[in-house]
Amino acid sequence: MKGRLPKRATAYIATTVLLGSAGVVDILLRYPLSKISPIIFPIVCLMGAFAGRQKVTLASGKNTNNSARISLGFITDLITLLLFGPSVALISFLSSMFSTLTARQKSPLYQTAFNISSMSLTIWILSRGLLLIETLTPHNQLFVAKTPEAVIAALLSTTVILLMVVMHLFLNAALVTGAVSLSMGWTRKKSADFFYNNTLWPAPTYLAAGCFMVMVVWLAHNISAGFYNAIPLGLVMLPQPLLYFYNLRLHRERDEEKEKRFDELESLYSSMVQAMGRAIEAKDRYTQEHISRVVAMSLAIGKRLLLSEEKLRTLEVGAALHDIGKIAIPDTVLNKPGKLTTEEFELIKEHAALGSEILQPVPFPPEVLEAVRHHHEKWDGTGYPDRLIGEQIPLLARIVAVADVYDALTSDRPYRAAWSHEKTMIFMSSQVGVHFNAEVFAAFEHAMEADPQLCSTAEDIEAPSLRLAA
Repeated sequence: MKGRLPKRATAYIATTVLLGSAGVVDILLRYPLSKISPIIFPIVCLMGAFAGRQKVTLASGKNTNNSARISLGFITDLITLLLFGPSVALISFLSSMFSTLTARQKSPLYQTAFNISSMSLTIWILSRGLLLIETLTPHNQLFVAKTPEAVIAALLSTTVILLMVVMHLFLNAALVTGAVSLSMGWTRKKSADFFYNNTLWPAPTYLAAGCFMVMVVWLAHNISAGFYNAIPLGLVMLPQPLLYFYNLRLHRERDEEKEKRFDELESLYSSMVQAMGRAIEAKDRYTQEHISRVVAMSLAIGKRLLLSEEKLRTLEVGAALHDIGKIAIPDTVLNKPGKLTTEEFELIKEHAALGSEILQPVPFPPEVLEAVRHHHEKWDGTGYPDRLIGEQIPLLARIVAVADVYDALTSDRPYRAAWSHEKTMIFMSSQVGVHFNAEVFAAFEHAMEADPQLCSTAEDIEAPSLRLAA
């Protein structure tokens, strides 16, 4: 499976690329660039490039630590669509996309092609809404409302513009959800949650931007506004400060909650560092190297699974402490160069339960103790210590299990030489549904492909800093 997308994901991306390409051709034929003043192009390119680099952090509300970052490029895309037509909007989008790509690490070719095609398809669909606006109100009289009847037409056009803004959000989220869901093999519920989160959080920002767009278009078409023009403008601008302060309140509440949780976790982490120091002192250098690699791989998997910042911190602690129970195992057994006897192996297996018992007095989040106790459980129920099966195994424990097994197989042990990355991945792939959860292992594969350093030897991986991520 390494390096290959699932067939359904490949077909989905290919279809999106074809439809997006067809949309571009249709736009260029219907709205030729030759009819646009050449002076507009450099201005649009600069606006798109600037907006593409501007990121806004969004929060979903109080008592949550989830967040998302969106680019403000969609504002210039929609404004140019409304003012100059779909062909110029394509130029704005390409400038925004180029600016975004140059500001981050290089993405796979198929991902870049999908991003460009999905947005091109979105612009083509939105251009149908532009035709509706032109039907309601002639383009050269948009919002020039000199009579009560014209006010109604202007308000209808305003409604269509705001609907186009919402449609832009929904289309983009739907297309991305489809690609990610098929690539990761998500369930319908997981896909629905992803779509919901990626439409709910940006909604206030999109609506505020929509009001701003109406204002820009109105000013562009009617600088000398009369009495009737003030009516649709006022109604549209009224929600903008309300939405702004609502969004500001969400950020403030989220920051306060985040700071409180961070202080609590820092206190917990201080206790963990002390326990960790005593554990490492009791063992050889291998233990510390093993911990650093398992922490790095576990966090990479967690990020691929879109865990919240708080969950990632909890995962970091659980991964760092997953083998803490080995301090209670005699060194003669733990470091025995030959094959263990049945009794010795049973003694080794006790380290998972012993670890959770050792950490019990420390007020860690329950997920930390679950990760420590259950990281040797297997998906088919044949693991230890509690023989949990399937979804009974906590998510963080499933993640640590994959990282722990990979590092164990690719490391030299007293009783065997390290396996190669390729051999290890082939073996672990065969254990999906037996030892590992398919979704977690797929995230692990993607993480390995995205960051080859995770496949490196112990000397190449930086030791954990034993502090909370910022």
